[in-house]
Amino acid sequence: MRTTRPSDLHFKVINAVINTLRNLDSVAYVSGGNGGSGFGLFSPSDDFHVIRKQLWDFDLCEDIDASDEDFDILFNEWAEYDEFDSAFHFYELSNREGLRLQVMLNPEMYANSHQLRDMIVEDYDGLSSVEITEGMNGYPCALRGAVVGVKSWDQAAQISDLYGVDLVKLQTRDGWQFYTSCGHIYEDFDMFDVYADDPNFSVYTETSEFVEVIEMMMSETDEEDFDGDFSSFMADLQSLRDAICEIDLTDKVLLVPSSNWRGYEVIDRYVPHYHYDVWTNDIALDCRVIL
Repeated sequence: MRTTRPSDLHFKVINAVINTLRNLDSVAYVSGGNGGSGFGLFSPSDDFHVIRKQLWDFDLCEDIDASDEDFDILFNEWAEYDEFDSAFHFYELSNREGLRLQVMLNPEMYANSHQLRDMIVEDYDGLSSVEITEGMNGYPCALRGAVVGVKSWDQAAQISDLYGVDLVKLQTRDGWQFYTSCGHIYEDFDMFDVYADDPNFSVYTETSEFVEVIEMMMSETDEEDFDGDFSSFMADLQSLRDAICEIDLTDKVLLVPSSNWRGYEVIDRYVPHYHYDVWTNDIALDCRVIL
């Protein structure tokens, strides 16, 4: 079983196999060498995810020139296959144990960016299809498929390694239809960093930090200089302090509006998606392909 990410060619073959099956056609193969079993077909009724993992686990992928029907290179079983077509593309996948698998692919079935995107969305619950533009200010240009809605960076990384897509940060502005890529991303968004410099909020990773601020306000507020119901004000601060002390901020942050401390929120600290000001930011899968 391989432990490193396959090559671009390897992913091209895997995705072409699955794309063929998604289009309700079969893919012929011949397996030989150590553990080989001869001729077979991948069928549209098969579990696509299982087939993807089986093909992914091979260590090497190479293309085969079948134009002269050289059966010293191709397995002999191809000569007996009624639908053998030397105009199709042939590839051999192999592993360190000596197992070899040759597949015959229709060149029209190589998956494009949007087809690859749709494969991923179909295989995982909760994901959504979007498009990336190369245009300025969200205008459509050289559109390609992408996927958002992952549960975490870790989930996105696993999908990226299985489908051969890039793990990126995407951004879109309110009112835009398309996303723009901000490049590769290597961890979840940290909401402490997002709000750290926002003058409209104070953000805390420990409740004790905000409790100190409340207690300082209580100790420094002079009853003689206070304009209003001092007792009610102090009781409200004490109530707020007590409520804050009950909060568990494990993997969360406390977001406190500067204008209304009572409007505080407890939010997840590490997230794959957030909206701030007019911008939506997502950890995403960029389905750019090399055909």
